[in-house]
Amino acid sequence: DHIGLLYAVTHTLTTLGLSIELARINTAKGGVSDSFYLADEEGLKIEDKPRQQFVESMLRHVIEALYEA
Repeated sequence: DHIGLLYAVTHTLTTLGLSIELARINTAKGGVSDSFYLADEEGLKIEDKPRQQFVESMLRHVIEALYEA
């Protein structure tokens, strides 16, 4: 777990125009496991593979930058 991690992830998702429909946040023994159920601007599940990959790429970038700081 890292201070600011949850904020960084949720801020990135909302900046990308996504809404968090459900979140499961778990922390244990210094680690974190979060699951987010997302919807697009129209409230629909994101099924477009390139968009899924873009979101994943952006999240990886933000998380890596947070841990490098």
